[in-house]
Amino acid sequence: MKTFLVKNILTPRSVGEDSQRREFILNVLLLTSIVIFAVALLCNLTIAIIDPVRFSGSSDSSTIPIMIVLGVLVMLYGLSRKGHFRISAYIIIGIFLLFSFLMGYQWGIGVTASLLIYMLVIIMAGILISTRFSFIVTSVIVVILVVVGKLQLHSIIVADTAWKLLPWTQQDTLMTCIIFVVAATVSWLSNREIEASLARAHRSEASLRAQRDSLEVLVEERTKELKEAQLEQISQLYSFAEFGRLSSGLFHDLMNPLTAVSLNVERAKTEGETLGDITRTQHYLDQAFVAAKRMEQFISAIRKQIGKHGEKKEFSLVEETSQVLDILSYKAHVAEVTLTLQATQDCVIVGDPMRFSQVMLNLVTNAIDAYDCKLESQTDCSVVISIEQSGTDVVCTVTDRGIGIEEKNIENIFKPFFTTKPNEKTKGTGIGLSIVKTIIEKDFNGTITVVSTPSTGTVFTVTLPQ
Repeated sequence: MKTFLVKNILTPRSVGEDSQRREFILNVLLLTSIVIFAVALLCNLTIAIIDPVRFSGSSDSSTIPIMIVLGVLVMLYGLSRKGHFRISAYIIIGIFLLFSFLMGYQWGIGVTASLLIYMLVIIMAGILISTRFSFIVTSVIVVILVVVGKLQLHSIIVADTAWKLLPWTQQDTLMTCIIFVVAATVSWLSNREIEASLARAHRSEASLRAQRDSLEVLVEERTKELKEAQLEQISQLYSFAEFGRLSSGLFHDLMNPLTAVSLNVERAKTEGETLGDITRTQHYLDQAFVAAKRMEQFISAIRKQIGKHGEKKEFSLVEETSQVLDILSYKAHVAEVTLTLQATQDCVIVGDPMRFSQVMLNLVTNAIDAYDCKLESQTDCSVVISIEQSGTDVVCTVTDRGIGIEEKNIENIFKPFFTTKPNEKTKGTGIGLSIVKTIIEKDFNGTITVVSTPSTGTVFTVTLPQ
């Protein structure tokens, strides 16, 4: 029932939070005034019924004005509920202003009630309409006071100032208190609605801030996922690109065992048919089998480099590195570079062997590209790959004595698309070492460091926890 009454009597119907706040204050003010005048009218009517003599002598003159004011207030409230609260606000402010003007005109501009009502009008104008309108009303009041005061001072307008000789009565106190209470009520209602609006704004701001933070986290996570997906695709494309660069050497290395298979099978067939020597035929077939096995291992190593990454498992670092060196053997031969693998013991870790092979392929390829053996100053064209146990870690180093890396480029070599390879023959894409660093840190929880001196050589050190 309470909710129904509030919804149908006080709830604003305007559009916009500021307009709703002003309409709500106006509705409360009008309803309060209606109740006060209704009570006053009821009191007069009660006196008229109970004590007709007293009523006819003192109160009949106030009944009609009370009824008129009550009717105007009801009309203004109805106008506000119809959606025209601004018109209603302008009218009630005009009525108060006119009433105060008439009081000052009749009894002098210094009458206390008139001045208090002027103050109330200024407050109501600012709260119900706008601050700008409040200044306009203030200017009008100032003009009225100055003009009427001057006219009364020169006796052009004669005011009834007899009230100044009368003592301050209880009715004067009551009227003053009522004006103060109305002013305080209007101010309280305004502050209450403003504080409620600020509280809603703060809640909205907090909610928006939380949504913003959540969105930032979501965007960051999504961006990270996209970067990882893109890195995965780039890594796969890079493997194919490296395969393309090494293809001529790979085909050359495949031709040797393939030729051996062909020759031994041909010899086994020819000599077996002409000489009938089973032992010799078996020897040729064994040689062909060895060559075929070698070709199978070589193809398996190639498939690892261009295939998709597998699951984590236990694998031998020495074995994977040996397969990488087999793939790069022709490239090293053409560049006149010697590849050497040093390992005092087999080191086994858990991870994706294809990922590790991709790391070693990139590092050794870069080491080979660091040489230009046509220069007379480069006499030791070798790449040494070392794998050794160090406590609970495995340390892999790739050392060359090539052109080296300048100090200003050291901090940039792991950034995407940065390359120091000088000529078109060995020019890289600039993403190899970036992928290497990501694989080592993300897939193996390891680290990679580099030490290099121009014209002396470079050492890449990879530390992997077992």
